Amino acid sequence: MPEQIPVNANVECSDGFCGKVAALIVDPSSRQLTHIVVIDKFGEHPDERLVEINQIEKTSHDSIHLRCSRAELLAMPSFLSHRYARVNKEDYEHYMAGEHEESYESGVWAERREVDVEAAPEDERVIHVGAKVEASDGPVGELDDLIIDEATGEITHFLIKQGHLWRKQDVTVPLTAIERVEGDTIYLKIDQAAMEALPHAKHK
Repeated sequence: MPEQIPVNANVECSDGFCGKVAALIVDPSSRQLTHIVVIDKFGEHPDERLVEINQIEKTSHDSIHLRCSRAELLAMPSFLSHRYARVNKEDYEHYMAGEHEESYESGVWAERREVDVEAAPEDERVIHVGAKVEASDGPVGELDDLIIDEATGEITHFLIKQGHLWRKQDVTVPLTAIERVEGDTIYLKIDQAAMEALPHAKHK
């Protein structure tokens, strides 16, 4: 298992460039990364593929190299499935008033819409590229990399990208600082002042 997994990374298959990372999938109970989601770039209809972590051969600061070929990537399961769901809508109401009487009518009707359903393993957490990070007193940046213990495969820290343009820097935050994850936002137990005391490095 590589020591560092970049989040917003290009993906190289054994026979060349094949896509970009769209999301990471983490098992909260074991604190391990189980899959990455790759947007393939070479299929007839580009799709998001669910790739098991054992396919990662090596990483750099901005790329992930897989053991599989492009053809093998295209054969992997799709991460998104398209389904139709019923959406109930309070769509109309009719009000009539007269000198001697009034009446009110309302109705609810259902519409079928196509929705995307993520095929993450049960009880595992999807972390999308661009996930925001908030300290207890406000936003502090976005998720950049995961740092993994090579011996155990456990995620120990993560990097937060802070700043703008030429002043970007990474802050190394222990996984234990996470309070919760909701949607595409990671909420921390610590405040911004505590963040300043953590190790900083210039963003690559």
